[in-house]
Amino acid sequence: MIRVVHGVSYFTNARVNLRAGPSTDHSIIRRLNSGTRLEMLKYDPDNWSKVRVGGDTGYIRSDLISVQNIQQPSAQPTSAPSGTQPPSSEEPLIFQTTARVNLRAGPSTDTDIISKLASGTRVTALEYNPDGWSKVDVNGESGYIRSDLLRSGNPVVELLEWSTVKSILPRNVPLQVLDVRTGLSYTVQSFSNGQHADVEPRTTADTEILSRTFGGTWAYTPRPVWVTFNGRTVAAAIAGMPHGGGVISGNGMTGHICLHFKGSTPHNGNKAYEQRMQNAVTEAWNAR
Repeated sequence: MIRVVHGVSYFTNARVNLRAGPSTDHSIIRRLNSGTRLEMLKYDPDNWSKVRVGGDTGYIRSDLISVQNIQQPSAQPTSAPSGTQPPSSEEPLIFQTTARVNLRAGPSTDTDIISKLASGTRVTALEYNPDGWSKVDVNGESGYIRSDLLRSGNPVVELLEWSTVKSILPRNVPLQVLDVRTGLSYTVQSFSNGQHADVEPRTTADTEILSRTFGGTWAYTPRPVWVTFNGRTVAAAIAGMPHGGGVISGNGMTGHICLHFKGSTPHNGNKAYEQRMQNAVTEAWNAR
């Protein structure tokens, strides 16, 4: 029985392939992360479902889709806020901030600001209330954000040549970075867009999170990341060895680190290192 169920949301419950047709014989359009929100076109719970993700339409095995009702609250413990529904026990609800927002200690502007989040910050909903405030987790820190400042799911990730990125990547403004292997996010800013982007963490908190993605030890080994700026998210790779000079003081790091995009090159001309960077950019692209 094929149907579209209204009043619910659909999410992938594993890393899945979006295919051109309803079988594994069809080509893969793109790969989706667990927790990706789907626009349901035809839902067949016993077979394959037709969905839309961003601008792509294709098919996913229905047993790899979680169905969640976020419009009507389910039964909650008496301590839960009215109208609030937590994510499914199987998969979390993933959101992005749509603007620079304050993570607050409670569901009100009267409560303390825990931290300030850049637009495009990825958060996990602990208690989702579409009509008020939602309790979220950001890099292991929980707090509250107004729900109208959240959008569902992972971003549409682009693979852009450095020649294009170089012309649109802003300098001296916050760039949101998501480490695709850990899900940790932090903010950097670029002060030079030459053969690649030279960037620095903006605060000591950003430096601490960056260090965590490298296991607490600085290393040139690149990591795949998504970089969000001006409403766009682009696949990239970042190294974790501070070197040279920088322009930000008091951020807990001396020097800068290198942020690479497709086709960017290192200053030293090391082809092996350049290939490792490009491999990490590809990994970031494939993780979308």
